[in-house]
Amino acid sequence: MKINNLNIKENFLGKWILAISIAWPVGGILAIILSYAVVNLFYPEETNLIVGLVIGGAVGFAQWFILKKTFKVNGWWIVASAIGFGLPIILVVIWFEMLGHESGLIENEILNRVLIGALGGMLVGLLQIIILKPLSNKALWWIVINILAWGISSGLTGIGPVNGMLFSLLGGVVLGAITGVGILWLLKFPLEK
Repeated sequence: MKINNLNIKENFLGKWILAISIAWPVGGILAIILSYAVVNLFYPEETNLIVGLVIGGAVGFAQWFILKKTFKVNGWWIVASAIGFGLPIILVVIWFEMLGHESGLIENEILNRVLIGALGGMLVGLLQIIILKPLSNKALWWIVINILAWGISSGLTGIGPVNGMLFSLLGGVVLGAITGVGILWLLKFPLEK
């Protein structure tokens, strides 16, 4: 399939969703391991300080791995994803650790996760459109796509301890599906030269 004179490989969307579905939980597991093995050496409290950075980086890597076969995309894509998703979580973790959990933004934990994820998605989108602007005249929509994708996916990770792992895995599928359909849509609108 040809989109925007780019060679979109057959089953791009399937590969995109699979890669992100794997990266989402793998990023979470790596974040836990790195928190205990590295962060706790310097910061003795149990913390989620690097969770967003690691999950964002893992997802960004998965996206980059699929995108590099379609158009020139550099490592900024991965960094943008890590910083974009990591920064809001770092700020919230510092907020909670300084002021206590009673000072939460909203009483509903799932809604908190959706809002933090949406904020992270907004930052991811803002940082990644640097790469997409030369390819699509609809590149700004990447911000909206990421707000929805990261917000919904983050909210799914907060649903119940019994089903938490299942919903967390589903979060990766949802993130992959929304961003995959979104990027394919964006690439249908080439930048006029």
